[in-house]
Amino acid sequence: MSFFTCNFYRSVIASAALAFALSACTDSDSGSGTNSEEPAGDSAKCKDVSDEAFCDLRDGQVYRTVEIDSMVWTAQNMNYYMVGSHCYDDKDSNCTKYGKLYSKSTIFHICKNGWHVPSKDEYEKLLKYLNRHQDYVRVFKPLSAGFRKTDGTYSLIEEKAYFWSSTEVIGQGECYVEFSDENPAGKLICGGMERGDALSLRCVKDD
Repeated sequence: MSFFTCNFYRSVIASAALAFALSACTDSDSGSGTNSEEPAGDSAKCKDVSDEAFCDLRDGQVYRTVEIDSMVWTAQNMNYYMVGSHCYDDKDSNCTKYGKLYSKSTIFHICKNGWHVPSKDEYEKLLKYLNRHQDYVRVFKPLSAGFRKTDGTYSLIEEKAYFWSSTEVIGQGECYVEFSDENPAGKLICGGMERGDALSLRCVKDD
């Protein structure tokens, strides 16, 4: 093979390699954008938030908070979007009013940094206080958002509020709290809900 032929092939191979590298960079950059279905962060909305609220920098939503028996809780149902979250009856207006419903597998991604999903013990402490001081139930404001079953059906809006805890008790099941006319100050239940069922969520501030 002649000197000129070798140089020609080297030039072709180098050009092809460069084009491939540029193409790879373009694909990587374009894939790093925000999913259009997910809320983009909006820190501008988080300016001038009162001490009795927190702003979620991920989407700019502001939540009222309340301190009860030395623990700081969100006083509104979480409404952060995530794949697997639901609006009651699949209506956005219900998310606006009641917050989203989450399956157990999604809840650990919902509370922002510095906050967490309440444990069974933390809910027991809260409910003990609410039963002694029932005027605080109005402050905690458990919205009766109902729940979504694993099969996709919705039940009990305007009748009952359900909140996931982070705890599962072996031999009993997943633990959650129910608020209703029968249990206005709340009742802790372990078992009866499946991990795929979607309930409301509150967050509690880290110590």
